[in-house]
Amino acid sequence: MVNIIAVDDSALNGSSTGRIHFLLADFEFTGADALHNSRMTFFFSEEQSNSCNKRGVNPMEPACPRVMISGRVKKLDTTSPEYEDNMEAFNNRHKHFKIWVQAHHFYLNELEIENIFIVAYQGGPRTIDAEDYYNAQL
Repeated sequence: MVNIIAVDDSALNGSSTGRIHFLLADFEFTGADALHNSRMTFFFSEEQSNSCNKRGVNPMEPACPRVMISGRVKKLDTTSPEYEDNMEAFNNRHKHFKIWVQAHHFYLNELEIENIFIVAYQGGPRTIDAEDYYNAQL
């Protein structure tokens, strides 16, 4: 199943946490699919910011960097102390979702990252170990 999903990786102060949060609802096909198979892959391309196009680079070329991050969907515990902070950080980035969450019973999830593949320039995809990703110090 393929779908466009709003994501957020920020803390309340706007800094990146590296943890990919997103909303799902059981009635929506991506949420329903995740209930049966929790594996999910996210695809991010530099073209999302239109920068490849501005440089005259086709999004399919290796000169337009992209990353594929896969893992398992983890529904976050609504009673945990950090749930409200994570939800508020998500709403800071995606203000229109605040209404949808209550009206359509969306719930916050995190991708438990297992694989990271980066394609940037020549040489094929590079693999980043998930443990290295989570332990990175910025």
